[in-house]
Amino acid sequence: MKAIAFETTIKQGIIQIPSYYQEKLEENQTVKIVILTEDDLTNQMNEIDYLLDNPIKVDQISPLTRDEIYEK
Repeated sequence: MKAIAFETTIKQGIIQIPSYYQEKLEENQTVKIVILTEDDLTNQMNEIDYLLDNPIKVDQISPLTRDEIYEK
């Protein structure tokens, strides 16, 4: 599976694929679509910023040793 990313505006429920990419797709080809809106991206960044500013504190935690990390 290969990924193509581009920005576009939805008009009357239709997502227009830029002509450059249309030429690379086959007619009747099944594709998977993921939609990210600006609000989603901004919200994700806000959550990351929040966690960086307010880390989750866990009592009685001990970090793994190097041997424990690479143990099979």
